[in-house]
Amino acid sequence: MFYSNTMNPLNGNNSVLQSNNQLFKKAQESIRQQSLNISMSTTQTTVESKAANTVLGYKVDSNGYFMSDFNKAAGIPDDFKIHSSTMESLVRIQTQDKENAFLFKTYFKSIDIAATAGNAYRMLTQILGKETLEQEGSFSKEQLAALPQGFEYDAVSLEVTKVYDDILDTAVAMDRFNYANNENKNISTVFFNESMSAFTRDKTYLPSTNILDNLDGGKETNIRWGLSADKYIDSDGSITKGGLLVAFMNQHQEVIEGESTIFGKVSGADHNINQNQRQELQMMMFSDVLKDGEFNLKAAEITDIAEFRQWYADYATRQKRKFAEEAEQRREEQQQWETDWKKLLESLDENFKSILRILTEKATKAKREEQRASKYNLAKEQLEFLQNQSQKSMDSFMQFYQSLQTQWNQNKDSIKLPDLDRNLVQRSLSILAGENDMNDTQSYSGFKKKDGIFSIEA
Repeated sequence: MFYSNTMNPLNGNNSVLQSNNQLFKKAQESIRQQSLNISMSTTQTTVESKAANTVLGYKVDSNGYFMSDFNKAAGIPDDFKIHSSTMESLVRIQTQDKENAFLFKTYFKSIDIAATAGNAYRMLTQILGKETLEQEGSFSKEQLAALPQGFEYDAVSLEVTKVYDDILDTAVAMDRFNYANNENKNISTVFFNESMSAFTRDKTYLPSTNILDNLDGGKETNIRWGLSADKYIDSDGSITKGGLLVAFMNQHQEVIEGESTIFGKVSGADHNINQNQRQELQMMMFSDVLKDGEFNLKAAEITDIAEFRQWYADYATRQKRKFAEEAEQRREEQQQWETDWKKLLESLDENFKSILRILTEKATKAKREEQRASKYNLAKEQLEFLQNQSQKSMDSFMQFYQSLQTQWNQNKDSIKLPDLDRNLVQRSLSILAGENDMNDTQSYSGFKKKDGIFSIEA
């Protein structure tokens, strides 16, 4: 751009030189500014990259709140700040199996957290009005108490059909609501309301103010997701807009959007199925077909109703056949045992019969004394003595029978003596003892202690 003869002062063309010098300085300044801009842009990108980690597919700021990309995907205003820990807990509890809890299994295979927040916002807008949600700042307890307290809605479309401003009106409407004649319809408080809880004895209804609770202080349990309440409470105790949205999500699982399992559909967590479909699944879930681990596994895995219906038809057939075969086997074993025992008693000589009868009566009496002692609340040491006596009588009976069995079975031509199940014998003795004691109405007096030694009066 600049030639050496042009910049040479010996040529005497000062005006051109000055002009070119000015252009050169401008070019240098332009290059310097561009370099500065690039540096600043790079620095800003680096800062944003460091500050914006990703949680559940969306960026979060240095404090853990979702950034604008989440709000945009959810269709909610930017001043609704949702903390990532809240959504992490929601996903964790709704998509993971709950240990040892049949009714609280995996509800979802996956959850769309943005669509979930969007569903909650659209419903909340219908209830509270857009102007309320667009107001500046947070909501004090007084403001929360002044908000609508209840509403009726379509559980499938999530359309709000009626709003109740007062908590008493809400309570009356909930009491009178006819679910049978309102297919897919539901009624509820807007937020968690402790005074409306079934676990609350005092039925003095109060407006919802402690909205970030869940009967467990808003904390995560094995069946409830945690709200991270402290992330939505300002220094003056007021609740942020994000807290308002989270509180609504906490009260209404229908807003959750995702791939629901059969457990989730039955529980009402999936708003995309209607009442008839849910009732069909409930009939399979609570039918008289005995369930096992296979059923729980499939109900937590399968998400398609038609697929589950087909699997269940085969499962029910297999289960009925299995339990019918097991019942028949038990019946045959019982009949065989009774037959063998009858033949045994017929074959035993009078001495064996006499010994068995004496041991049986002794064991029965000891069991009866133990039961009576427990009935009349004897001292611990007395009860323990009688329990020990009962145990010894039982041991004597079993030892004699096992000895008899060993000797008897040495003769291979005779009927083999069957094994006795100790628990079965124990139950039989308890039944005999109970029958013999049915008419006992006198206080217990058969227990004596002499010189520190306990005994049972004959």
